[in-house]
Amino acid sequence: MTTDTHIESNAESSRWADIGLDTTSVELRPWSSQWIECFTEEAARVMSACDGLVVAIEHVGSTAIADLPCRPIIDLLVGVDHLRDASGCIDPLKESGFRCHGENGVAGRRYFTRSIDRQCIVQLHMVQIGGDFWEDAIRFRDLLREASTLSVEYAKAKVEMQSQHSTDPGAYDAARLAFEREALA
Repeated sequence: MTTDTHIESNAESSRWADIGLDTTSVELRPWSSQWIECFTEEAARVMSACDGLVVAIEHVGSTAIADLPCRPIIDLLVGVDHLRDASGCIDPLKESGFRCHGENGVAGRRYFTRSIDRQCIVQLHMVQIGGDFWEDAIRFRDLLREASTLSVEYAKAKVEMQSQHSTDPGAYDAARLAFEREALA
């Protein structure tokens, strides 16, 4: 197996077997409890790499919601006291296997990805803790966890979005963000 990032052991590798997606497509998979362990591993990797600059790490995105169909990519919301602290994390995260994409279209965010075999397995969103991005991501995740009707509605919408935008991740993300904004309004 050729990797962009070293996988430590067979046990770790098996946990990551169902994770990863070619970034040029949109594919939904059933939720897996293994993804909680993957999040925990990545959170520890980030905390270790960033040596005191990270205040908190939250599991967000659809892999954080039990039984929700999702793109098989772990989303980490990483909070720092000040966005300038993100600068001190760039090189250590790169050394830990992440690729930095700058703001990647979202002001006030530093965006990183980690890939194995050209499959994106982790998206890391580093923002100021307590800022709008932080608060909205946590609030949307918690709404989905608490409101079963919203979760069912979102699952149906995601399947429809995937069928309409299976080869256009940008259009899928725009539709997904529109749903999120409406739910948070």
